[in-house]
Amino acid sequence: MDVQAFTVYDMIARAASVHGDAPAVIQADRPLSFRQFKDRADALAGGLAALGIGKGERICILAQNDLAYLDLYGACAREGIVAYPINWRLTADEVEHVLERAARPGSRRSTLSTERPGKPRAPTCHRPTRSPSSPRRRWTSCRAARY
Repeated sequence: MDVQAFTVYDMIARAASVHGDAPAVIQADRPLSFRQFKDRADALAGGLAALGIGKGERICILAQNDLAYLDLYGACAREGIVAYPINWRLTADEVEHVLERAARPGSRRSTLSTERPGKPRAPTCHRPTRSPSSPRRRWTSCRAARY
C-alpha cells in the first residue's frame, strides 16, 4: 500500500487484524481490544452515514477523553469526515463561538450525541442545557455538531 494512501482508519483496521483481542485502550479498568475498537468505530460510522454525514463534511466533537471520543474519531476516519475537537470545559457561549468559526457558509447545523458508553449507535439530536443553579449553559454529554 502506498504510504500516502494509508489513513488513520487503515491503521485501526490493520491493528485489529494484527493484534485482534489484545487491549488497545483501557478506561476505568475496562479494556477495549483492537478488534472491539474497530467494530465500535464501524458501527458509529454506519450511524453517521445513515444520517447523511459523509466524506469531506465536518463534525465538531465536544467530549471528555473517553471511549465515545475515540469511537467518533475512528468513525470519522473511516468515512473521511473531518473531526473538529472542542474543549469540553468551555461554557456553552464559548462553544457557540467555536461552532460559528468552524461553520462553512451555507452549511446546516445539528447537534449529535453518543451518550450510551460502550454502545455505539446512531447519534441523536440534543441542545445545550442550562442548569437552574448556574446562569452559564453547560453541555451534559458527548456532543458532535455537523457542519
